[in-house]
Amino acid sequence: MVQGTKRRFLLASIAASGAFFVVAFIIGLVSSWFEMPYMRPDSTPDNAPIRAAGILIMLSPLIFVLLTALVFFTTLSLQSIRRLTPRASLTVVVLASVGIAVLMASGRPFGWKDMLYYFCGFAVINFLLLGSAAWTWWKVAMRPNRAAHSDAREASHLLSSSQSRAGGRER
Repeated sequence: MVQGTKRRFLLASIAASGAFFVVAFIIGLVSSWFEMPYMRPDSTPDNAPIRAAGILIMLSPLIFVLLTALVFFTTLSLQSIRRLTPRASLTVVVLASVGIAVLMASGRPFGWKDMLYYFCGFAVINFLLLGSAAWTWWKVAMRPNRAAHSDAREASHLLSSSQSRAGGRER
């Protein structure tokens, strides 16, 4: 089990939410390069993607706060049951990715192949988003405290050098 402070967990949760949005932004940029512009049947351009992006921008502070709270309380609950490990974080990410993908693909009206394509696509996208957030959380929350460890590192270095000098005299 790994111990951490609530302050460090909160900062890591904020960083994880930031990583989630950065990866979402990169996925959006890459997908926009490969998509054709939306056209209506009368050959006029449709501005639905721009409206959707505007709504997402307006809701992003709320999503950011909710995601930060969700990550923070998930990690606190994992710590309280003594399961705060990278394996447990990966399990949460995989279960959330599959669960969200099932919810997103379940309403597809065009048969099981369409559902399968959407399920796989949503599962991969969710895994990339949540996986990057979990990785960022772990790197921020579990980074070593250099101030506390520098004395221990120096002491072990002095101990090893004194043992090597003592070993050299006995020979």
